[in-house]
Amino acid sequence: MSREWHERKYCSAENLWMWIDEQVGRNDRRLEVAKNCNCEDYKNLLVGRSEMLESLANWLHEEGAPLGEIAKLWGLGEKEEG
Repeated sequence: MSREWHERKYCSAENLWMWIDEQVGRNDRRLEVAKNCNCEDYKNLLVGRSEMLESLANWLHEEGAPLGEIAKLWGLGEKEEG
């Protein structure tokens, strides 16, 4: 899915990519802080989140599917007008 692609019935692709980028940044900051603590479970959780976000972004990029198709696949509805 292109970062420039938009479909008005659903969140724009730009907003989806921005959200993914924000989540990656937030997770990276948490990983930096976690490097100084001894909680391996928390570090593993953050690494797992990073891998999940990377997999999601790669899948979206490789599929190149319109947001409408992705929404149907994930069982999401159209946003309400207004």
